[in-house]
Amino acid sequence: MAGNQQQQNIDISSMPPQQLQSLRNQLQDEIQSLGQNLQRLRLAQAKFKESKKSVENMKNAKKDNKIMIPLTSSIYVPGRLAETEKVTIEVGTGFFVKRPLNDAVGFIERKLKFLDRNIDAIEAQVMNKRQNLESVVALLNYKVQQLTKQQPVPTK
Repeated sequence: MAGNQQQQNIDISSMPPQQLQSLRNQLQDEIQSLGQNLQRLRLAQAKFKESKKSVENMKNAKKDNKIMIPLTSSIYVPGRLAETEKVTIEVGTGFFVKRPLNDAVGFIERKLKFLDRNIDAIEAQVMNKRQNLESVVALLNYKVQQLTKQQPVPTK
């Protein structure tokens, strides 16, 4: 997710207030979008952590143990474990493979590390954009104050 975006240094002090407002809006939109991406990544991270825990619990499971199988997030049916040495994992875009438990844990750990790196990169981008936004807002407020001071006061 973290792209190799080139950083552009723009001298915002020479921008008129209208451009600063536009830049402020753009930064706010980017921060919101990055926040949504962070939320999705954290959700995926939580699901992988839950999956890892479940696979690790399988190491102690015995064949024919009774389990509840989720049909949806709130509907379950009773079942029994047919196999305890391997699990079927989704490796992406609808492809599934049967792997030994340790391989499945390794796969999940690699996914978690990938998510951690992306979360860290996006959090850094958000912090950078927030700092930029603060600078733009401060300059915009200053320029608006200067414009108000320059306007002649109407006389009666």
